[in-house]
Amino acid sequence: MAKLHKVHSDKLYRVCLEIFKNEGIREDHADMVCSALIEAELRGTSSHGVIRVENYVRRLRAGGTKGNTECRVLHETPTSLVLDGDDGLGVVVATQAFRLIREEAEQSWMAFGVVRESNHFGATRRWAFAIAGGHMLGFAVSSVHTIHVSICAFSPSFTPTPR
Repeated sequence: MAKLHKVHSDKLYRVCLEIFKNEGIREDHADMVCSALIEAELRGTSSHGVIRVENYVRRLRAGGTKGNTECRVLHETPTSLVLDGDDGLGVVVATQAFRLIREEAEQSWMAFGVVRESNHFGATRRWAFAIAGGHMLGFAVSSVHTIHVSICAFSPSFTPTPR
């Protein structure tokens, strides 16, 4: 059995931050990603924690994910937004989208947002908890490509999500 080592979350955060900064990611974007990964670890969802760093870096280097992108509004009504994430880091795109959607909800008492062209956005409960923390009701969902291999899976699985 592998020996477990305890690492303080602040130290793990700093290491994670340096990795993303070394990949050319702006510090504020790296902070968003690392904060989400460390939060997942602390909540016991290690499948969405720092284990993702290697994959995120691999996708950045291969061009499958773009660094330092900004979410842009494609369509807007008083209660809805359609956003384009420009294939950016999913946590960054989700953070930007969350802020925009929340601003809409604060004005209209309700808002709905859809994001396209994004990537893995971390543990879903992070976004649901953030909404609830603002005394609002909300849910967060994500779709994936029709064939994917989950971390620790032994084979690909099919999902009913159309692409």
